[in-house]
Amino acid sequence: MKLAKIFISVLFMALIVTTTGCSIHGDNDPNSLKIWISPWDSLTGDDFDRYITQPVAQKYPDIRIQKLVKPITEKTFNEFKKKGVVPDVIITTSPFLQDLKPFGYLSDVGPWLATTGIDLGRLDPLAVESVKNAGGEGVLTGIPFIRQFNALYYNKDIFDKFKVPYPKDGMTWKEAAVLAARVTKKDGETQVRGLEPDIVIRPASALRVSYIDGQTGQAVVNNDKWRKVFDTLKLIYDIPGNQGITKLKEAFGQFFDQKQLAMLPGINWLHDLEALQSPPSWDIVSYPTFDDAPATGPQFDGHVLVVTEASKHKAQSAQVLETLLSDEVQMQLSQNGRVSVLADNKMKAAFGSNVPQYKQKNLQAIFKTNPAIPNAPTVSDQPAGVIMDQAMQKVVRGSTVEQALKDADDQINLYLYLKE
Repeated sequence: MKLAKIFISVLFMALIVTTTGCSIHGDNDPNSLKIWISPWDSLTGDDFDRYITQPVAQKYPDIRIQKLVKPITEKTFNEFKKKGVVPDVIITTSPFLQDLKPFGYLSDVGPWLATTGIDLGRLDPLAVESVKNAGGEGVLTGIPFIRQFNALYYNKDIFDKFKVPYPKDGMTWKEAAVLAARVTKKDGETQVRGLEPDIVIRPASALRVSYIDGQTGQAVVNNDKWRKVFDTLKLIYDIPGNQGITKLKEAFGQFFDQKQLAMLPGINWLHDLEALQSPPSWDIVSYPTFDDAPATGPQFDGHVLVVTEASKHKAQSAQVLETLLSDEVQMQLSQNGRVSVLADNKMKAAFGSNVPQYKQKNLQAIFKTNPAIPNAPTVSDQPAGVIMDQAMQKVVRGSTVEQALKDADDQINLYLYLKE
């Protein structure tokens, strides 16, 4: 439970800032709309102003927005309670919606939405359904406004050096492993790795695996689905020269900075690439898939706007949401390299068109896999995920997949028992 609390704390750190069209009068300004936003969300900094503050100020000049970024801890809540401070809106991501439950921030927004005139029929049905699942209990607790994507990034120079054809759209993980073996070679004294598949849950979520059964409260990782994931990833780590799991931060450095990693599946790193002074010669193809889940990528990961149950500014919150979901703002988001949640195919066609660095890139590859609908998460998923990553490390060091999964199942159950 401590791990979950620490994670929640980190998730919602921020600064209180004054932005164009906003007035700040302290934490307890009764006339401001208070929006909390996590520091790693796509709309931090200038983007918050570009896609929320400025469009809202233009359309609804009477709305005053106060952006709050503070650790969400028991201490912070007690401080806010004493001041009578209530956040009106929280911007987070769908996998962490349930982390807001203990604080009384989630409720069924369906009845409220019915009074606003906001048409959810304009949104991709998968986005709406996924957020329902992520919030638990089958009700809509937040509104998606952009979604994450997954793709396989590759370094063209490495493939050119070893005279190996580039990756292609529609590859399975097994095909990616075969290709990785062809570019896992020594370049002088430098070992070039072919592929780092990232944390276990990312590819595994395409098969809609769970850590814990929501009905029984017991671990469910010693099964055929998880075995398929571990067997597949083992193929990659068994490649001579590609052994050893590399954590995401280090793998990111190997690919983008040292340029010693040929392929790296991941999320939307386009804006990180924009910021590099000397980026690799990169392109992307669709995210690898499993044989029995064709065209299916990792679970839906949406950036979600949550209107809190206790908000006293729900009418203004609806106007912010209406602005954020407008064709104009959604098109701007898409053109600048973020995936719109609107069902309109024009949004997909315009993806990345405003950014010179994206010209001639295979950006439409991100739409060639569909996100899997997430299972309803539990509050113990994060520590269970750590246990599964450790289990994969055991396999890389020589344990059998069968033994690693059995041990992981036992360890998750032990954690659940001790947590009670």
